[in-house]
Amino acid sequence: MSFIDRLNRLEELGFVKKDEWMYLREIRNSVAHEYFSNTYQIVDSLNELYSSVDKIKAIYENTKNLLRKKFESDFI
Repeated sequence: MSFIDRLNRLEELGFVKKDEWMYLREIRNSVAHEYFSNTYQIVDSLNELYSSVDKIKAIYENTKNLLRKKFESDFI
């Protein structure tokens, strides 16, 4: 299964919004793959990533809650 197929499935299950995840992935890639000579772009990307912390936390909380619900219902 390709990454995009997995992402589509996660969106269907309510874990993430595909567009949000792709945006966060793009920011992550720009930070991870930039060279030190391009300081301004790295700083811009890090600032963008910092601005997205609430989105990342929301994805984490949503995932945690969905999994808790799923596994609690399986054991009750």
